[in-house]
Amino acid sequence: MPKIARYKAFVIFMWAYDFAERRHVHIINNKSGYHNPAKIWLDTLEWMDSGELSEQDRAEMERVISKNIDKINKQIDILETGAKSKPINL
Repeated sequence: MPKIARYKAFVIFMWAYDFAERRHVHIINNKSGYHNPAKIWLDTLEWMDSGELSEQDRAEMERVISKNIDKINKQIDILETGAKSKPINL
């Protein structure tokens, strides 16, 4: 599970098999663990699944992702090549 970025108590990541799907990321709050992550499409910033994130958390993460979309896409580009990458701090 490649981690893309961290923001406060949130982890933004992808599953290894996600590269075949429309570009998106999963988000968890470190307090809740990885069993029910949220999922957001990067092209539209629409939530596919809210997971265990509150409405307030989703709004905050939308702002963070929107502001850092180029950095996040660059991280995904690196991971798609099979290279390893350290998560960035947002």
